[in-house]
Formats: sequence, C-alpha cells, structure tokens
Amino acid sequence: MTLFKLLTAVFFTAVISSHSFAGDMITEYPLPIPNTYPTGISVDQNGDVWFLEYSNNSLARFIPKTRELEQFKIPTSKSGSIDTAVGGDGIIWFSEEDSNSLGKFDPNTKKFTEYVLPFPKAKPASVLVAREGLVWLLGWNNDLLISFDPKSEEFRGYKIPSKSSNSYDLAQGADGWLWFIQRSTNKLTKFEPSSGTFKEYKIAESAQMAMGTVVDSKGSIWFIQMVDNKLTRFDPKAEKIVGEFVIPKNKGTKEIAIDKKDNIWLIQHTDNRLLRFSPGASHFQTFDIPTAKAKPVSMAVDSQGSIWFTEVGKSSIGFLDIKLAGEIAKNLKVRFKPPKNILR
Repeated sequence: MTLFKLLTAVFFTAVISSHSFAGDMITEYPLPIPNTYPTGISVDQNGDVWFLEYSNNSLARFIPKTRELEQFKIPTSKSGSIDTAVGGDGIIWFSEEDSNSLGKFDPNTKKFTEYVLPFPKAKPASVLVAREGLVWLLGWNNDLLISFDPKSEEFRGYKIPSKSSNSYDLAQGADGWLWFIQRSTNKLTKFEPSSGTFKEYKIAESAQMAMGTVVDSKGSIWFIQMVDNKLTRFDPKAEKIVGEFVIPKNKGTKEIAIDKKDNIWLIQHTDNRLLRFSPGASHFQTFDIPTAKAKPVSMAVDSQGSIWFTEVGKSSIGFLDIKLAGEIAKNLKVRFKPPKNILR
C-alpha cells in the first residue's frame, strides 16, 4: 500500500491518503433492463435496498439475502423521481421533480400515493424523513423548504431568505435542526422547525458550488467545497469552519454520506471510485470500482456500515462490504479481513 501526503489549506498540516484495490471488496449487481439510470438509493430497517430507476420511471427493491429484484412502476409517467428516504415505519418516500410531487410507497400493500405540492414549479429534489415523522423537501426552483405531515397530509412552505439559492442536500442534527447547502449563493443554512427560522453562513469569499450535507455524532456539519476540492467541517456551536481537508485529486465528487463511526464517504463519479475519510486519522482511502465507467451517483450506508451505491454507466447497483474494507485506525494502519483463498 502506497502512502503519500497532501497539504491542506488552512486548518491541518497534512492529510494521509491510501489506495485500495476493491475487486474483492465490491460486488456489482447488473439490472435486467439496461439504461434505467438508477439513482436515489436508501436501505430500510430490514436491510432491503431501495432505489429509483429514473429512465424507467420505477421504484425498485433489491433483497440482498435472496438477490431478488422487484420493480414498481410509479403511477405518474415521467415523474422525474431522483431522491429517496425511508421512514421509521418502513414507508418509502421520494421526490418527483418533473411532476412537482412527493411520492409515497407502502412496501406492505405495494401501493403508491402521490401528493402534488401546493407550490407551483417547486421542483422538489432532496427528501428527508425527520425523526419526529415529518417529511421535508427542498424546492430548489422557488427557494422553499417544504414540510409534509403524513398524518394530516398537509404541506407547509418556508421561504429561504436568499433568492435563487438553488438549495440541496438535507440533513438533521440530534437537536432537530435541519441543515442544507445553497449552491448558488454559497451558503450553509440552518433551520429550526419549532420556530420556523433560518440562519445562513457564508462558506467562502469565492463561489464554491458546495454540496453535502451530513451531521456527525458530535453535531459537526460536513460538506464539500467543490471548486477548492475540500471536505469541510463546520462547528455549529462556534458557528465557523473548523477543518478543511484537501480531497485526493479527482474529476468531481457526486455525493456524501456518513456511517455510525463518523467516517465520511464520497462518490467520485468520473473517477469511478468511492472514498472514505476518517476524521480521527485524517486519512482518505480510495476504493476503485471494478467495472470500468460504472459512473456511481448515489449511495447509502446500511446498518452494518457497508455501502450500497447506484451505477448509471452500467445500470447496476454496487455493494462495498465493510467487513472486507476494514477500519482505519488512528495510527494510519488499515485493518481488514482478507478475502478467502487470497494467497492461493
């Protein structure tokens, strides 16, 4: 394993990066229909994997234990569905950008319900099911943060202070606050549901086309500054950026996720790889996807800490086994269980 140093810009003197051949760690499952553009992946409490087939206008379920795939046609044709979230009750929620709706699927009855947003041309993208049960959406086209109450089936809209914010990537902290990125206005935004108030934080002087967000167990907010290629940590208590880590050279990061051990995971679409960052070790580890030009776009972490992701280039879903990937210790050694017969 080769190690090399990357200098960071401001807060830390160095970040260590390592590269792993992931051929034995990653399993890919080709979908039966080509060019379905799978995206918006989530994992439910049973370990079943849910994702959207954008071009096929379907919601799909993959059952890892049996390797069965079920596909369910979304009632509205050309819905433009792109993001999913699983509720505590197992209900699947998804955003319908083109039909301006919130979709709901009940795995028990296998029935869809679609709710047209009362806000014209909102174009909902990111969807989040909060711990208290409300479903949240970002209407990136009209600067709205939107809540939906599944019990009353009522929507409520909150106007984001900055105009033309182009907001994406919802996350919720332990305190109930919601966080998201305003890509066009270069801001990180906090929203308190109980008071309905926003607070905005400028990310940098120069435009960063930021993306994210995720919240770690200590309450820190993580996101990516795309232009400067930095993984960034924001401290809500200090209300400032407290860490910037230069990401190994790449051609564009697509998505960010976090596991229960606070490791940050990134998808690098063009480079055809996954990236893991350990805050404790300040270490990036790269996992190349075996299939060339798989073009991963969306990912989710299951209850075991393994990574599921969609591949639009080959119309497949992928699985990175965390048991084989191992853990990154603070002494920068990567601990892993080697595949069987590797020395044969």
